[in-house]
Amino acid sequence: MRKLLLAGLAASLALALSSPASASPQGCEALTPSPTITGAPERTITARDLLGLRDIGPTAVMFLSGSPLGISPDGRRLAFQLRQANPDTNSFCLAMFVMDLEPGSRPRLIDQGGELLRVIFARGPLAGYPSGEAQLIVPRWSPDGSAVAFLKATGGARQVWVAQADGSGSRAVTNSTTDIEDFSWSADGHDIIASTRPALAAARAAIDHEGLSGWRYDDRWSPVASNHPWPAEPLEFEYRTYNLATGSVRPASPSDRRRLDPDREALPRSGTVPPALLGAKRAWIMPIDPNLTYPVDAIHVSLGDKRSIPCKAAPCRGKFAGLWWDRNGKRLIFLRHEGWASGELGLYIWHPGYGSPRRTLETNDLLLGCQSILDRLVCMHEASTTPRKIVSIDPATGQMQTIFEPNPDFRQLKLGQVERLHWTNNRGLPIFGDLVLPPGYHGERQLPIVLVQYETRGFLRGGTGDEYPIQALAARGIAVLSLQRPKNVSSLSPSDDRSEKVRLDYGQWSDKRSVLSAIESGLSILGRRGLIDQTRVGITGLSDGSTTAQFSLLNSTLFRAASLSTCCEDPKTLFPLMGFYGDRYLTSYLYPDYTSPGTSFWQPYSIARNADRFTTPLLLQLADDEYLASLETVTSLVEKKRPVDSYIFAGEYHTKWQPAHRLAVYTRNLDWFDFWLNDREDPDPSKRAQFDRWRAWRAKTSAMDSQHTP
Repeated sequence: MRKLLLAGLAASLALALSSPASASPQGCEALTPSPTITGAPERTITARDLLGLRDIGPTAVMFLSGSPLGISPDGRRLAFQLRQANPDTNSFCLAMFVMDLEPGSRPRLIDQGGELLRVIFARGPLAGYPSGEAQLIVPRWSPDGSAVAFLKATGGARQVWVAQADGSGSRAVTNSTTDIEDFSWSADGHDIIASTRPALAAARAAIDHEGLSGWRYDDRWSPVASNHPWPAEPLEFEYRTYNLATGSVRPASPSDRRRLDPDREALPRSGTVPPALLGAKRAWIMPIDPNLTYPVDAIHVSLGDKRSIPCKAAPCRGKFAGLWWDRNGKRLIFLRHEGWASGELGLYIWHPGYGSPRRTLETNDLLLGCQSILDRLVCMHEASTTPRKIVSIDPATGQMQTIFEPNPDFRQLKLGQVERLHWTNNRGLPIFGDLVLPPGYHGERQLPIVLVQYETRGFLRGGTGDEYPIQALAARGIAVLSLQRPKNVSSLSPSDDRSEKVRLDYGQWSDKRSVLSAIESGLSILGRRGLIDQTRVGITGLSDGSTTAQFSLLNSTLFRAASLSTCCEDPKTLFPLMGFYGDRYLTSYLYPDYTSPGTSFWQPYSIARNADRFTTPLLLQLADDEYLASLETVTSLVEKKRPVDSYIFAGEYHTKWQPAHRLAVYTRNLDWFDFWLNDREDPDPSKRAQFDRWRAWRAKTSAMDSQHTP
């Protein structure tokens, strides 16, 4: 009877759905990839090639706590959203696809269009804080496998859409006035249960009303980002159930709500690794000693018959990227960070109660969003020169097969060669980085080099924040060292005392000195190998990478040019722009009080306080919700007639998201480092004023360099 009901619902949905997946929106014809392309590479890579890559899921790993891959109930089909930036329209092409989980299958378009959904998060006590990071879109299959539901926005609030898996049509099935934040199918497939936060909209309205009589300046402010206060956490969620056949809406029942926010048996968990559940069998990860600042995790297993099977083998301790049961619940599969500076992934399989885990795959590549299907893992895979694709892995053998390659045309581009490097810094911390050399380079000359920070796992695209196009720099004849930031100095002395951790990292800028040592020692290795010209070195950075660059530029003579995506920390502006909450946060990390001179603290770190001796040409490409933090730096450098070029991008955040802006950032960074490190200019007439300005600065740099004594 239930099967008949589900079949009837599927049929009614098929009739009700509209917008069949057919013609692509204007400018999105290239979103669906062509069949696999073969043949030798034809040309070198450009900024547009990198910007035009087709993406699945967020590119920033920190926002990939789940999986963008939706697996059908029968385990035979896959759903995913494909995304491509279009700088000419300053928009994104978006489409939902379904395909069989077999190598060689072709994806079927089931929905297209909509706006890029971006992460909204809590920044400390501040609610609803916007970002430029793409939100994780999770396709969820109906219980009968006939349809796929997902979040989508078309000019209003985020809604749940449902598309028929055969591509016959799609439609919005919710009509919420506020953003849907999460959702689930009901057990019978008749309803969608969804969560919203109308309290957030109400809090914003209350702030607007408060403004009629003036806002009080308090903990709700982050002046660097906004000229009004933010709503404060916590804000409650509301849960509603939408009937697909009738469109009726009702408050979600307790059983409905558990479908959306299930009780995970109150199992402890560490980081973003969820427990593995199969029937009564449980596996989870938890710290051995949660009181330590840097705890070590361990795997725990319960077989549901009151037996708990401990795993005391070494591979069951460390840091993990995921764990799953096989379909029979006999073997546990897990991914573990390991190797030099935890720069590798190991895939293990373990039969609890029968020996130790067995490693079947060891790789420098990145595996993301994995799910256990039948007797295989389906994951997203990236390598240093291979953009993200979907693969199937046999856990018993580690054998990997490609299921879907979104960017087969990428093979037609000539890429620079990549070498993984390992070394240690002056604190004995293990470091790794990826050296990228220009296409066709065979050691015939010493190269200029640009340092890109601060994660180098998976595809080498543009560093953290994706603003420094690594392969396009290599195509200009510039080597790139993509650096993995070393662990904090305090990791050498694990402790449960936070104040001790802070003292070890921030006292005398110990951690910044450690990172600078990692940079200098890595570049020294390349210099001794005769690969690079150590008088032509550039440095880049966003966020933590930017603060590393700020410190390095004042405490090293290595760098001829710098480009930053965020800037800067200086004593007169940092505290006021962070607000009261930020003030308390900073002082908890040994930053001196705003009213304190703090000379010994700021002298090795503040560019503004050292403007008279700062000679490195500095390019700033900043979001308009952060640029105020740069004004003390820029004003000080301009007063001292130092070379600083600053650009502000409207409607941007910590990570820039608009395609036109990202192309401009890519292009200007290429021009900047080509000019300062290669003495080369783009003849494009539209760039004449830019190069005239830079040329005038270069004429003065020799005199300034002679006066530079860090």
